[in-house]
Amino acid sequence: MNETILQLRRTDLATREPAEQRLARLLQTRSPMLPLLLIKHPQFDSMRTLPAAGEAFPVLRPGVV
Repeated sequence: MNETILQLRRTDLATREPAEQRLARLLQTRSPMLPLLLIKHPQFDSMRTLPAAGEAFPVLRPGVV
């Protein structure tokens, strides 16, 4: 998770891993912290709105409270 946060903070887009790839890798690890980080951590904004995030965690879907 720390590596992901550092990767997302990179400002050079050419070397930063795309959010879709990073989210796919995190979903494979099945970390219990991932839903909380997706909901609360500002560095996860780019992944929070991806369709794969909503499929894995329905609470992230638009309109679900």
